Amino acid sequence: MSRLFETLQSLFWSVFGLLNLYVTNVKARHEFTEFVGATMFGTYNVISLVVLLNMLIAMMNNSYQLIADHADIEWKFARTKLWMSYFDEGGTLPPPFNIIPSPKSFWYLCKWIHNRLCPSMDPENDEKRHENLKTFTVS
Repeated sequence: MSRLFETLQSLFWSVFGLLNLYVTNVKARHEFTEFVGATMFGTYNVISLVVLLNMLIAMMNNSYQLIADHADIEWKFARTKLWMSYFDEGGTLPPPFNIIPSPKSFWYLCKWIHNRLCPSMDPENDEKRHENLKTFTVS
């Protein structure tokens, strides 16, 4: 029976990080004191394990609740992004009034003229020009 108790005790302590069993022993043979010390230490480990596991479950529940609360906002954002992809960038006025140039049209015209007169100022044009040169030399 003594061997079975020692085996169970070493299995129990190995769950908590392979603690050497002689740590709870005292120099003089006080078996009752050793048993009470080992029992208190084991009880402390079990209670701390339960508390930490409960805290982990609470934190995971909190994170899940935050994600669930923001799911509707994320869905609306994705839907709006999809709708925005269908809109034309140039059209700012409804059809009867789109004959009259808008300030946005003048901005695009100025930007186009600037890109034609000063092509080296725009880094996007530099990349496009390098790509065109690559395709021209490969062909």
